Amino acid sequence: MLELITHTAEEDERILAAVMSGSRADIHAVKDVYQDYDIVYYVKDVAPFWNNNAWLEEKFGKIAVLQTPETMTLMPPDNNGAFVFLTIFEDGNRIDLTISDNLDIPEGEPAVVLLDKVGMLSDIRPRNDYWFVKPPTEKLFRDCCNEFWWCLNNVAKGVARDELPYAMEMFNLYVRDMLNQMTDWYIGITHDFKVSAGKMGKNYKRYLPEEMYRQYAATYSDSDYGHIRAAVYTGCDLFRTMAKSVAERFGYEYNLAEDENMTAYMRKTMGGHAGRFVSEIFGEKPAQWGLRGDPFLWERLQKRYADVRLPYPSKALKLGILQTFAEFAGECPERGKIYYAEEFAKKNVGMSTGGLSGDFWLNTAIPLLLERLNAVNSELGE
Repeated sequence: MLELITHTAEEDERILAAVMSGSRADIHAVKDVYQDYDIVYYVKDVAPFWNNNAWLEEKFGKIAVLQTPETMTLMPPDNNGAFVFLTIFEDGNRIDLTISDNLDIPEGEPAVVLLDKVGMLSDIRPRNDYWFVKPPTEKLFRDCCNEFWWCLNNVAKGVARDELPYAMEMFNLYVRDMLNQMTDWYIGITHDFKVSAGKMGKNYKRYLPEEMYRQYAATYSDSDYGHIRAAVYTGCDLFRTMAKSVAERFGYEYNLAEDENMTAYMRKTMGGHAGRFVSEIFGEKPAQWGLRGDPFLWERLQKRYADVRLPYPSKALKLGILQTFAEFAGECPERGKIYYAEEFAKKNVGMSTGGLSGDFWLNTAIPLLLERLNAVNSELGE
């Protein structure tokens, strides 16, 4: 496809230069088959290309889905004189093609010059660190914290009023924007500001510690109000942890009073319990284990859920236990099978400390934990 894009520019005398930007121009971006081709054709006159779908299809193939922002009214276009074709072709390729008569490439943005017939792109100087997370100023840090905690009052009111769309929008748009900003900065301080968190946090799983990413994932909820409250309080825990780390790194002050006051307001307004965690159901150990490695997996699970708020969905707990088991044993447990967790054996005395019993987890541990969780959820009124 890239060869076709370049060849099309070469053969058309109206096209003076061609540039590729976006993830395909970024040496740090993960490469896969889903990447778009973000292309700009620089021309003397945009008019012959304006809304010319026939030309687009003639040059690049049969169009499956097309959007042309300059022809839309629902989402007002930039009106900068350029015309943009956002296109998915029947062969699965996607090209975001801009036709422009104005050279407008942000200084330092990663870009690859595909063609330059007139020497107009000689001054392009891409920087490999262009998309890296930038350290926050103290003012930006304070503003982020204030916006996060302030907007939560609207989430709490939405839940209390049974206004589901409003509560979800406030949390997943306004509050999450600040959670994501703090997540970016946390990734920055843990990677010396030499990585990109990715557009809309797409690199979070790549750069966050495993347990912290699990906690981040738990901030997404379905429409059940108990689950929404759990997601909100989990998001608060995560934000607090990251914000304190960022503040410590730069010598900034974290406004703990703002945090505590809004948490108290939420508990009063929308209910839920901000002080109990799923890990409490692991407190009393089973009367009998299956194999010597089972206690170590139990402890890992207890640590995993140390920061996860109650109430918590039983289905999510069961799935989390099975996933954690598979992480250490290589697969989910089955009855009648014995598994070996090499990590446990390495850290403890004797190879037998790596043994895990499928029967124990399916017949004893998981039912016991689900029973305890359901009892706590009922106690909390969920």
